[in-house]
Amino acid sequence: MDKRIIWLGLIGLVVIAGSVLFRTHGGRSSEQSRPAAEASENSVEVVRPGAGIDQPARASVADIREMNLLWKDLDALKQEARKLGPAEYQVRCVRRTAKFLQLADDATAQFARNVDGVLQDFNKARKRMEMAQAQVAYNPEKRESVMHYRAAWDQYSKDRRAAVERVSSTLASTPRGQLFAEQSLKWVMRLEQGRGEGNKPPRRKNQRADDTNGKAI
Repeated sequence: MDKRIIWLGLIGLVVIAGSVLFRTHGGRSSEQSRPAAEASENSVEVVRPGAGIDQPARASVADIREMNLLWKDLDALKQEARKLGPAEYQVRCVRRTAKFLQLADDATAQFARNVDGVLQDFNKARKRMEMAQAQVAYNPEKRESVMHYRAAWDQYSKDRRAAVERVSSTLASTPRGQLFAEQSLKWVMRLEQGRGEGNKPPRRKNQRADDTNGKAI
């Protein structure tokens, strides 16, 4: 009888100890798993730079070097503008730029048409500015006159930027396309200036640029 009581007491102690251990470790395990579960529910997918489909890759050193070579060749073409004439000068500029942009033949043709449209828009914008300025005689002593001319010029600048953006926005989002888009206004202005040079008759040998009488020296 006494042995039975002793055994029952030992069994009770084991049961109580096991229950205490289960509650202790079970609670800790639950507390440890709860933050992990909450973190899983509230997790946010992190997109690494450059991993997105719509995010273009950055220009490489080679791309920047090719851009510098493009400007060097365009400068050389501008020096030959009078000899080439406006049409041929534009064709060569567009062709050289299309090569830099790595455009296919059909894309090059579309780029050339877009450039024609930009130059026409530039011409229209200039005429609108000249008409606006002609409405008021310029007088630097009168604020109204200065502000009128300044407003006409500002509108002319906005019109040119809008025209260029219509072309640059059609380019593919490639590193070279992005490089060109950043300098597209400068590019069109350089092309326009070269065309103006191409409209002038070629200089004769040994003729001074400032010779107003056109006489050779």
